[in-house]
Amino acid sequence: MKKLLFCLIFLPLWVSAGADQIRGLVYEKNWAGLEQKLKSGEIGFPSGEQALGDYLLGYALLKQGKSREAVEPLRKCADSSFALNNYSHYYLGRILLSLEQGASAEEQFQQVVPINYIYFQSRLSLLERYIQAKKIEQAANEIYQLRQAKIPDRYYPEFLYLESGFYLAQNQPGPAQKKLAELYVNFPASAPARRIDPAPRLSPGEQLIRAGKLLEANNPGLAKEELKELKENLKKPDEKIYPRLLGLLARACFLSREYPAVVELEKEAKKDAKEADEFWFYLAWSYHRLNQDDRAREHYKKFQEKFKDSSYAPRAWYQLARLEQAAGNLLSALSHFEKLAKLYPDHELSEEARFQAGLIYFRQARYDRAAETFNKALPSAKNQDQFLYWLAKSYEKNEEREKAGQFRKQLMANFPISAYTYLVDPEPKPVNGSAMVHANFSAELPQEFTAGLALARFGFLELGREELHWQLQQKSYPFPVLLGLANQLMEIQAYALVTRLYYYYLSPKLSPEQKFYYYGYLYPRAFSELVEPRATKYQLDPALVYALIRAESNFDPSAVSSAGAMGLSQVMPFLADATMRKMGLEKSGRDQYHGPELNLEIGFYHLNELQVRYHDSGPSPWPIFLMLCAYNAGTQPVDQWFNQANKWDMPPDLWMETIAYPETKDYLKRVLAGIHIYRQLYPEIRI
Repeated sequence: MKKLLFCLIFLPLWVSAGADQIRGLVYEKNWAGLEQKLKSGEIGFPSGEQALGDYLLGYALLKQGKSREAVEPLRKCADSSFALNNYSHYYLGRILLSLEQGASAEEQFQQVVPINYIYFQSRLSLLERYIQAKKIEQAANEIYQLRQAKIPDRYYPEFLYLESGFYLAQNQPGPAQKKLAELYVNFPASAPARRIDPAPRLSPGEQLIRAGKLLEANNPGLAKEELKELKENLKKPDEKIYPRLLGLLARACFLSREYPAVVELEKEAKKDAKEADEFWFYLAWSYHRLNQDDRAREHYKKFQEKFKDSSYAPRAWYQLARLEQAAGNLLSALSHFEKLAKLYPDHELSEEARFQAGLIYFRQARYDRAAETFNKALPSAKNQDQFLYWLAKSYEKNEEREKAGQFRKQLMANFPISAYTYLVDPEPKPVNGSAMVHANFSAELPQEFTAGLALARFGFLELGREELHWQLQQKSYPFPVLLGLANQLMEIQAYALVTRLYYYYLSPKLSPEQKFYYYGYLYPRAFSELVEPRATKYQLDPALVYALIRAESNFDPSAVSSAGAMGLSQVMPFLADATMRKMGLEKSGRDQYHGPELNLEIGFYHLNELQVRYHDSGPSPWPIFLMLCAYNAGTQPVDQWFNQANKWDMPPDLWMETIAYPETKDYLKRVLAGIHIYRQLYPEIRI
């Protein structure tokens, strides 16, 4: 295997400051700013590295729509031996295709060799060119070659789209429509499917399959609109179609938080969808979300009687139990949790039902029954840490201190990163630093990682992630090489890529005992030069903010959530706008919120507001719990939950287990676990 000393041949020391500037501009998608700094010489490149500058300038021009201007710098990079020349050939080909210079585009795509992730995109673009030019024989051969090469899943929708074009080029509308229908039905959320116009004619059954796929792809809005249209177009309810249609429509409305819309369908369902288990489950849950507890309770119970074998039955039992639990009807809740665990022992909710049943016994001060329940579930539990914690608490309350100590030791030994470990020991002793594995940036790496590292270094994290993942899948690498790659990614601040590398490639090669000593790769002091001064400025615990950023974005400045939250601290645009006004700063555009410096400033400012709000909420850990939950879910539901805890005199650890939003409960636990490990690994950052 050909190797090189990466730090010597890749980029010299000059690039550190320049790389920081470039990364910031790329994160903010400030392509005009990048163009200006490159052209003015503010960011320069020494002799032998100019191809890198050419690539960056060409890419910045391309992203601004300046295709003709991008040709020259991209061509210079393509003609060089620089690691990104394959990518330059591809972008040149795309530009030339758009300029209707098909033959020249062909030449560029053909020069992309199969040593990079970009190869499949280039072959698909070449197929597109052959189809446009009606080069049927070449297109047929390309389709055959791509199928033989096992097209990656993410490219398959585009391949189907081009296959339909291939048949159309031969005046074969039947097979073309068949490919479009396959794409439209099975990959409805893909970009190629969205390009189909007009939509292919589908049978009602195919429309239902498409709606289900849209829901799986987290697109309930489009699924809802298409299902409504299908419903209106049916001349009369079809007993084979209508129950499934109403079930999917109820789920789409529910996921769109349009709970009254589900309720409005009830009368129709009583007539034409009596056996639609999906509909009746989401109807009960909609009443639940509308706080119409009596109606929700009635429908959950009817569902359990009628649809015992439904895949939704365990969820109906669980939701009914949570409804009763929230209302303070603990005996009813306990009965429902225990029935769920008994009737559906292998269901994914069975473990949680056993856990919640044990907690109810604990709340009733029936500590022996609580311990019995936790003990019985422990051996097969996936989340053993929560059972161990509450077992210890139950035995302690029952004055069986020796048993409590045994389970607490087991928890601390087996789960060094856990919210429950934090609860037992919120101020852990520092680990022996000499025992930890530290980054060694002078490791030798194979040549094939150069392109991925170059992309990651300059802020193209998604491309860098895909490039490196593609390379790592081509063959097995020895552990020292993988560790060297992790070290390089740490050095260039591509922390999000280190996490993926650890879980996919490093962790499987480590014994359980070894893993703890590599946790510095999972919990780094990422962007410390930005994080720690701001933590001091806003009087925030550095361990807490590092754990929060990790839970929010995994240290990826380009991260965008499904709800639209942006950047390292995942600030919502409306909140960022309001915070900017409070801080007296001018907004230039939404993409600026991806810039790590501004993003952290806004996120920490807001976190400090929450810290002040909940400072006097009670003894530790109440302030931290409430602050973190409010950061995730907002202050209104958190205040409501806290008032309920005060009403029932509930301690914070028990309150954590009853948080109504599962995503918020999981978020709190992840951040608490992070705080614990950061305090162990980096005791020097405490304030």
